[in-house]
Amino acid sequence: MAKINALIKMNSSDPVLGPFPLNFIKEVNFDFVDVASDTISVPSDSSTTLVASTVTVPSYVYILNRGNATNILLQTTGGVQFGIIEPGDFTFITVKSSTVLTIKAASSSVDCDYIVMTKSS
Repeated sequence: MAKINALIKMNSSDPVLGPFPLNFIKEVNFDFVDVASDTISVPSDSSTTLVASTVTVPSYVYILNRGNATNILLQTTGGVQFGIIEPGDFTFITVKSSTVLTIKAASSSVDCDYIVMTKSS
């Protein structure tokens, strides 16, 4: 079992939500039963599964788009797109239990780094 510490900090001196500035820090510690990571080439002609429907506990997923021109599409069951990662950007999301997460390049293949952390029950 691995212990992971996630620290997310967002701030802005300019008003973001009306008159309120954006300024928060969220730190969470997780216990994981499985951690997988790699750098892969994401094709545009097929989807790459990062989290399968057989995973029965939540997973936390970090993905970095290493490309400079191609978006990465975030998809769930049946190739339904729910988000994108633009070139040079990243995402850190929670995937609920028994939910599929796949990725696919929007046009030409693109490299990405990913970490999938399966939470202990």
